[in-house]
Amino acid sequence: MRLALTLIHSYLLASQCLTLECQVKAALVINILKFLDSNNEVNFCFSDRSEIRDLLKLAFDENKGQIRNVRLVEKHYTHSSNNEDECQVVFRDKAFEGKTPDVLENRKVLVIQNGDLEGEYTIKLKLIDGKMRLIINRSRFVNSPVKIDPSILNLAYKIIN
Repeated sequence: MRLALTLIHSYLLASQCLTLECQVKAALVINILKFLDSNNEVNFCFSDRSEIRDLLKLAFDENKGQIRNVRLVEKHYTHSSNNEDECQVVFRDKAFEGKTPDVLENRKVLVIQNGDLEGEYTIKLKLIDGKMRLIINRSRFVNSPVKIDPSILNLAYKIIN
């Protein structure tokens, strides 16, 4: 047990972001993945340069039993990337700045976005006055091929906001 805790601690120290804000965002993303409603396997894509990449991977591994039909896909995005067809859910953060693939703007994909990036999103995670906020783009949410149980999302929205 002690060895496992030491390994997890070492892993977190190697992570790109150790702030409470990053930990909360990673936890929120993982909890959103828990409530995806899909009978088919869903690919959750994120940048290999994401500031919460390591936290997402660790939290995903710790919650595998509760996350159904979701596969993590770590991608290297460039401005001209056109290989996002495999992604049904995408996490966008600073690693996307200036490199957001146009295909995400036009496709029906569930986009979880961190902060104030330009572009389309389904769910935005934003720190406002020291509190984490969940902003939902209803039209994009309704058109997303991947659904989240609305009662769970509504509850999360009320708790966070």
